[in-house]
Amino acid sequence: MKKLLGISAVLVAFILTAGAQTATAETPDNNDQPIPSDSKVLSIPDALLPEQSLPIPDVAIAQFASDTQLALSEQDQFSGVYLNDDRKGVTVYWYGESNAELQSAAGAVPAGYSFGVKETKFLPIDLKDAIDKLMENPSVIEGAEISVASAPIDASRIDLEVKVADGAKIDAAALEASYEEVVGSSKFPVVVTASPGLDTSAGRNDSAYNIAGMTIHDGTGIACTTNFAVTAQSNPAVKGIMTAAHCGAVGQNWYKLRTSLPVVGLYAFGNETARYTSRDAALVTNATYYDPYIYWGTYTSSTYVGITGVLLPVANASLCFSGSYSGTVCSNVVSTLVATCNLGGDLSAVNCVVSTQSVGIPAAGHGDSGGPGVQIVAYNGANYLSASTIISAIPGGSGSTCQGIPGGTGTNDRKCSSTVYSTQAYWAAQGLFQDIVTLPYP
Repeated sequence: MKKLLGISAVLVAFILTAGAQTATAETPDNNDQPIPSDSKVLSIPDALLPEQSLPIPDVAIAQFASDTQLALSEQDQFSGVYLNDDRKGVTVYWYGESNAELQSAAGAVPAGYSFGVKETKFLPIDLKDAIDKLMENPSVIEGAEISVASAPIDASRIDLEVKVADGAKIDAAALEASYEEVVGSSKFPVVVTASPGLDTSAGRNDSAYNIAGMTIHDGTGIACTTNFAVTAQSNPAVKGIMTAAHCGAVGQNWYKLRTSLPVVGLYAFGNETARYTSRDAALVTNATYYDPYIYWGTYTSSTYVGITGVLLPVANASLCFSGSYSGTVCSNVVSTLVATCNLGGDLSAVNCVVSTQSVGIPAAGHGDSGGPGVQIVAYNGANYLSASTIISAIPGGSGSTCQGIPGGTGTNDRKCSSTVYSTQAYWAAQGLFQDIVTLPYP
C-alpha cells in the first residue's frame, strides 16, 4: 500500500517538545487573522526563487497548456499535453485522425509558441478503461496487490506497481499475463514492477494566518498540511481550505499549534466537512479567514507568497511542493498524468499524477500530506505561483533522508522521497463544490 503522509511519531515528539498535547478550549483573538494589506506579497522575492531544472514558462503558454489539458480531457483519442523543454510550445499526444476539438486547440495557441501533435501507440481511452477495471479489485490476483496503475503519455502500455504478499512467490511474467487476462486484451502490454506499496504521511507552526503549507493537528499526534484556500460555489462568502482526505474523517476537528501566545497549545483551526475520495481531498471550514497565500521557503519560514492562478499539471511541467515538514522543494517534473493510486480503504482508486525531483532531492514525506503543489510562471518580469496539486503519497519503503524536519529509522518515523504522488487541485476543488481562491496579477 502507498505510504500516506499524515501520521508521524516525529510530529508527536515535535508537539511534545513544544508543550502542546491537547486542544485548548479558548481561541485567542489573534489566532484567526487575515493577511495584513500592507504585507501582502504577490510575486516570489528574487532571493527566494529556487534554482530550476527547466526554464520557468511564461504565464501565456502555461495557461494554454492547462486550458488544453482541460478542453481535451473528455476526448477518447487524447492522452495528455506535454510542455516542451524550452517552454516555447506544447505537444499533444493523440491517437488517429484530428477532430474539431483538437483543431480548435491548435488554433488557440498563443502567438510565438508552437503546437505539435504526436501519435500514441494505442487508443488512450482503452488503456484508461483497462486501468479502471484493474483498480476495481487491486487484489484480484491472489498474493498480489496493485499499488499504482498508470499509462505513459504515449499510451504504449500499462505500468503496474505491485506489492507481493510476504512469502508469496509470483513470477513477474506470470503476473503480467494474469493482469492482461483480467483486462481482457493482449493488444497492449502490461509491465509489472515490484513495489512495497504506498506510504501516506501525516510543519509550519505558530501562525495566526490560515493559508497553504501550514501544519494542522488533530489533537492526538496526527498532523497534515493545508492546501489552497477555497470558496463554496453555492455561496462564495463561505470560505474553507483543502487538505488530504486520508488525514481524517468528516467531522474531524483540526487545530494549529501556537508557541508565541501566553498559553502555548493547540487552537481551533476548523472542522472537516467533506471528503472527495477520488482525489484524496478534504474540505476544512469554520474559521473566519482562509487566505490565498502559501508558505514559501524552509519548513521554519514565515514568508508567504500569493496564489495568482490555477493550472492543471501537464506532462513535463515542473512543480514546487511546500509541505509543512519538508518546506519548499522545486523542480519536481511531472512524468505521468494517467495514474490510479491505491491508498487503501475508501481511497483505493485515487486519480493521481507522478512527479520526480530532477536531481533526486527528497521532495515530500511524512507530515506533508495535503500540502500544496504549485507551478511558477513568469509575468511582466516577475515570477508568480499557480495552484496545481495536493500532496498525497510517496512510495512505500522510502528512505529517512528528508528536507526540513529530519527523517528517522523507526517504524513510525519520518520517511521522504523524491517521487511524489499528488492529485489535481482543480478537480479536487470541483469535487468538493469549491473554487480555488486567487489574487489578481498587479
